[in-house]
Amino acid sequence: MESASPSPTPGRGPYSILTSRHRKVLTVLLGLASQYHASAQAINLTITLYVVVQAIMPIFFAPTADQYGRRLVSLANLLVYTIGSIGLVVNDLTGRKYAALLLLRALQAFGSSACATTIWGVVSDVCIPAERGAMVGPVTSIPNVGTVIGPVVGGLVAWRTGDATWVFASIAIFSAVTLVSITVLLPETARSVVVSSSEGASIGNNDELPPREVKSSAATPSEKPGTPSRFRFPNPLSSLTIILSKGTALILWLGSCTYAEWYTINAAWPQIFKQNYGWSELYIGLSYLPCAVTIILAGFVAGPWMRARYRRTAREAGLPADGHGVDGFPVEKARIREMWIVYGVTHLSIAGLGWAVQFRTHPAVILALQGVAGFVKSLLFSSFNTLLIDVHPDRPSTAAAAASLTRSGLSGIGLAILQPLADSLGWAWFFTLLALVVGVTQGLACLCC
Repeated sequence: MESASPSPTPGRGPYSILTSRHRKVLTVLLGLASQYHASAQAINLTITLYVVVQAIMPIFFAPTADQYGRRLVSLANLLVYTIGSIGLVVNDLTGRKYAALLLLRALQAFGSSACATTIWGVVSDVCIPAERGAMVGPVTSIPNVGTVIGPVVGGLVAWRTGDATWVFASIAIFSAVTLVSITVLLPETARSVVVSSSEGASIGNNDELPPREVKSSAATPSEKPGTPSRFRFPNPLSSLTIILSKGTALILWLGSCTYAEWYTINAAWPQIFKQNYGWSELYIGLSYLPCAVTIILAGFVAGPWMRARYRRTAREAGLPADGHGVDGFPVEKARIREMWIVYGVTHLSIAGLGWAVQFRTHPAVILALQGVAGFVKSLLFSSFNTLLIDVHPDRPSTAAAAASLTRSGLSGIGLAILQPLADSLGWAWFFTLLALVVGVTQGLACLCC
């Protein structure tokens, strides 16, 4: 029988009774569920409404997931998403009412909003800090690949069928299959809900965890984690308290500006390839593939690299690397160390993309630079988001909701300034300015962490 991983700390129960095989299954499930964020790009309609709803709703769902469990919130939201997807197919077949399109896209966004925040909660639930990178890397890569694969799949389906109906149908089928898979395979993992059992129905031994890790706003002083209590509607403002916290605000900036910068750049490619190279919609969709490959590779590189940096930091500090918490551990150093070369490559490649576009170099040069930028961006994003759940182990989903709100806000700003600045500065100086602003502010934030 496969033993649980990681090994328990002496004198303390295992952090999670889930085996490494179970965590691999969870990694795939969580990655598939979180791909729904990419559907806003796969269907280039009502994107603003979709992004706004998806950004705001996690502040309501994430505290619920932290208090009452990941599984129920995930299933409820995926069910809503599936209903919205099926509704889009029906609407497309029965008259294509625009009002119905808006409503159903909002319903999709409502349903998908909890996915990204829930997956970060599960990662925190089942992995000790030293091992989180092994799960974070692939889980982060899968939805990022979805972001760049979405236009390819949507373009191919629409091109082959000549109709948007099958684009909606493909999403509906995918969401239904994922819903069934998660219903069957996803256990409850929230440490405020489950307790250790010999039957393996839950994880961890919460009575033996450090106080920081069993803290839950759902439990009163007389209640233990796992004890049923009267339902209390979670406070949606809890995500805002995380955003306004000085230390967390810096971490949120590091991760969110990385995402927003990449989101803004991706939004520019259709216009660039169509105007500069005369590419069709199909070719534009296919242009995202090289970046998808490097993002996948980054996911598998990020995990071992984060683990190695964490253990190296533990040795230097004379601390155990397999502790269940990060109290007294220099976790900021562990997550940020050795990242300067990644910063440099990231922003040099982004500036280089601008100049390559400006001088209309061969498309192969642009695609290669896209791949490099996607690879290093994924390394940054994985490290910063892992650090966020490290410092909020008692409410990781709420912290992820704060990150989602921040990312969406910065992405909206990026999209708003994209066209005016590109028109006035040209692509070369727009990309260069973007790289300078984000690179310098990221560097300052890292020095302050």
